Amino acid sequence: ADLLNVDQQIEITQKQFITQVKQERDQQLVKQQLENIRQAAKTEQNLIPLILTATQNMCTVGEISQALKDVFGSHREILV
Repeated sequence: ADLLNVDQQIEITQKQFITQVKQERDQQLVKQQLENIRQAAKTEQNLIPLILTATQNMCTVGEISQALKDVFGSHREILV
């Protein structure tokens, strides 16, 4: 199988874009959205609406993933 090779310029451009987004967004709102996800993850609440709201408020996939890891931890494969 062929590996996908991404042009380094695309990586650089994407990192610059993410940096700009983080500088321009409402940091307090982002912090609150991520905390909402953490608190809801401790319950049986449906997380999808909160995740959608978080993305609409400029939370990154990495930040949302970290919020979920904070509650659930990381998956570890069990080999038998």
